[in-house]
Amino acid sequence: MKKSYPALLIAAVLALSACNEQESSGLSEKPNQADQTTLKLKEELNTSRAEIDSLKAQLAEKQDSPLGLLVNIEKVFDKSVSLNLPEDKAEELPASEANVEYSLSLPVTQVQWLDQLLWTEIIKSFYFIEDQTPNEENVSEEALRKAAQAQEVERKAKDAHFAKNPPQKDDLIKEIEKWFEQAKSTAEKERIPADVYHIESAFLGQRNNIASFAQYVDVYTGGAHGMNWATFQNVDLKNRKLIRLQDLLKPNQREALKEKLWHAYEYEWGRLTAFDQENPTFVSQEDFDISDDFYFLGDSIYFFYPPYALGPYVMGSFELRMSFEELKELMHPDYLN
Repeated sequence: MKKSYPALLIAAVLALSACNEQESSGLSEKPNQADQTTLKLKEELNTSRAEIDSLKAQLAEKQDSPLGLLVNIEKVFDKSVSLNLPEDKAEELPASEANVEYSLSLPVTQVQWLDQLLWTEIIKSFYFIEDQTPNEENVSEEALRKAAQAQEVERKAKDAHFAKNPPQKDDLIKEIEKWFEQAKSTAEKERIPADVYHIESAFLGQRNNIASFAQYVDVYTGGAHGMNWATFQNVDLKNRKLIRLQDLLKPNQREALKEKLWHAYEYEWGRLTAFDQENPTFVSQEDFDISDDFYFLGDSIYFFYPPYALGPYVMGSFELRMSFEELKELMHPDYLN
């Protein structure tokens, strides 16, 4: 039988047309799928970038966070010299020697703001504020008031200077170097047998957001004995500030703390004097006051008093301990937890 070419041709055209429609439909679906895949990848990429940015921020915060401090104590200055002082025939003074020793160690935490705060407090201690109280009997209340005002002005000026010009480590080294050179010159001119000045820093420990540091100072310029004292810095790491006595206490609790410390002193004095009833305390209750020097350790706060503050030199310094349990009604709750 003869094939009908027109019919076959029409069937072929129809088949090809159907195939083309299917391919066209498939091609039109592929761009939609690609767009959806691209959109999904972009969303995932944006999410990943956000997570990376968040991790970067957390890392930066941790790098500047002082929680879990690692503190090094660096001796940045340590010099001594023995000077030969020639005989002074005019003053009938024999030849002698003068020993000058100066040293300084600093805490280094690698937390920039914390190092800056600590070094500022240390360099402030180099600049003694002269007691301007008139050295005479029967000083008037007005003269005492003016002297106190003058000292406060000087103290504020010093604080303002360092607020504008925060010291660097090199500044402290230069300052004590200057003191050392001045001490050598003075020892030669005034024939001072010794000038010893040591500042030793220490990291006392960290309790949650509170870190305590100290500088122990030993000074000797001749005589029967030298002098020693200590200064302390308690740092609120969360708020990046020093904890002063007024920060430590709730409002209107100073007298209550003073009373507790007085009883602690009475007990400590009694312990040191074998509770001798005929041996009264070195200072009276009226003259007793709260020390501004204190530090946190364990579950307590220790209030530090240098030699002569609460007893004779031979007894050394006093540290009056107050537990958090004793202070819970007096202290600001931020520093109890």
